Amino acid sequence: MNEALAAVGLGVVIPLVAFLVLRRLGRFGRIDAAAIAAHYGSVSAVTFVATLSFLERAGIPVEGFVTALVALMEVPGIVVALLLGRRGGGARWGETLRELLTGKSVLLLVGGLAVGYLSGPERFAPVAPLFVGLFQGLL
Repeated sequence: MNEALAAVGLGVVIPLVAFLVLRRLGRFGRIDAAAIAAHYGSVSAVTFVATLSFLERAGIPVEGFVTALVALMEVPGIVVALLLGRRGGGARWGETLRELLTGKSVLLLVGGLAVGYLSGPERFAPVAPLFVGLFQGLL
């Protein structure tokens, strides 16, 4: 649980810091700073898989839940950066937040986490070759 809270916290803090640095030091406009902050807040799946491969070759064990942490970091990273970008557009906060949280990307990430949690390891085992092995092979 501590790892999940840390992942969500980093997902919020990273785009906020990136946005502030880009606005203040880089003198970027709101939209440009928010777009770049979203990229910094986003998690690279390729980098993640490369890290897992490196750790596996080095013989360093990795907990099975780390993949879920990637999705946990992605959601707040996207939402925070989009909120920052839309803040100056005249839209109300509640309306903007509802639109962001019900958007396709956020719903798919949160829905995938919920399905994975509810199905548990026993139900995941038969489809693991498709979602684990094929995923790494495609990347």
